[in-house]
Amino acid sequence: MAYDHSRSLTAARLWWALNTYGHTNVKILNGGWRAWIANGGTVDFGRAAPRSVTFTPKYDDSKLVKVDELKQACEVGGSVIWDVRSDGEWDGSASRGNKRTGHIPGAVHLEWFNLLDSETNEFKPAAEIRRILTDHGITPDKNVYTY
Repeated sequence: MAYDHSRSLTAARLWWALNTYGHTNVKILNGGWRAWIANGGTVDFGRAAPRSVTFTPKYDDSKLVKVDELKQACEVGGSVIWDVRSDGEWDGSASRGNKRTGHIPGAVHLEWFNLLDSETNEFKPAAEIRRILTDHGITPDKNVYTY
């Protein structure tokens, strides 16, 4: 179970990283820590004694794309590049430590938090997320590349 107090951003990154290395039995707590507390979840301050288990990482390189592969996918068509970063990163006004600013030409801009309820930080209902994505040209028939 992955959760955080930052609108599930770090929980989602952990989920992705664990999945990329073969740990597929991972969930994100919808709404994070705040939702847990708001819904009467119990809290413990002690340390859990972890069980010893065997985990053999299995790297899944299909979750990453190389620059040349992305260029080729865009030339062939049937793909969409989805830029989930902030408006400032998109338009180049905020570098956030990157040497180059702006976005990949042709990328669709839809910041990640637009898929969350702004009050509860829970993911919006699936039908609403599908509508938002479709409105931005991000559809199931396309290969979607995010950054």
